[in-house]
Amino acid sequence: MDIALSLRLISKIMRADKNDSQNILVSKFKKSLFGPAEFLSSTDYWIKRYESGGNSGSGSYGVLAQYKAEIINQFVIRNKLSTVIEFGCGDGFN
Repeated sequence: MDIALSLRLISKIMRADKNDSQNILVSKFKKSLFGPAEFLSSTDYWIKRYESGGNSGSGSYGVLAQYKAEIINQFVIRNKLSTVIEFGCGDGFN
């Protein structure tokens, strides 16, 4: 790849639209070029994650979510709990 093409590619990546359908690939490519972004706060992390097309993670969907639900439900039954309080966190997919 020649230098001019590399510079054009990097320029495009640096000004990529957050709503671009290829944003996830662009984000991954930015990380491979420049390393991970500095962690500022949990709020900042989640805002950026959702803006780039991410979600709450694999533990909130499918078999992993089912597994977590089964563990919690078994705990409630085994300990004969009549009340459970959930302190919501994340995006509610769980």
